[in-house]
Amino acid sequence: MPRLWIRNPLAVFAEQPADGGVVVEGGRIAELVPLGMTPDHDQVYDASEQVLIPGLINTHHHMYQTLTRALPGAVDKELFDWLKALYPVWAGLSPDMVSVSSELAMAELLLSGCTTTTDHHYVFPVRARRRHRPAGGRSAGAGDPRCADPGFDEPFGRGRRAAAKIGGAGRGQHPRRQRPADRSLPRR
Repeated sequence: MPRLWIRNPLAVFAEQPADGGVVVEGGRIAELVPLGMTPDHDQVYDASEQVLIPGLINTHHHMYQTLTRALPGAVDKELFDWLKALYPVWAGLSPDMVSVSSELAMAELLLSGCTTTTDHHYVFPVRARRRHRPAGGRSAGAGDPRCADPGFDEPFGRGRRAAAKIGGAGRGQHPRRQRPADRSLPRR
């Protein structure tokens, strides 16, 4: 297996001295190289103008929202007005739209140094989660038990029914946090 020496970075975030860089073999760090040492290697990447850090972790993301981040009717709104503007749009997203938005979000995360994310999908969660695999990053669907339901295809519907069963008003509201009628989220 080829050994890539990422040589002499400006700085390395590591527990042991590695000012000479790191050697990567089989997609993993195989060796930390102290300054002035030359490791066994097959290839060299000059990192003298770069900093090496471990992949960042984003613990809360909504990838499908990438498609609507600049929607004119939602820009600069307070939280509930923002949600009221966007819920009808999100309710109309197709699985393909969610997949494309997930690919875009993962590309943006990777470009910023984030290699792992937890995505809080509740619109077509299973199909979108399947799409995450080929992009090279790691992700997990979270915050919604429907992620484990391979037959779930109806955005928001079951959430409303579940909220009604536990005492909510059927609009996805928490039973102890009832909003005034003018603040309720639009129904699909």
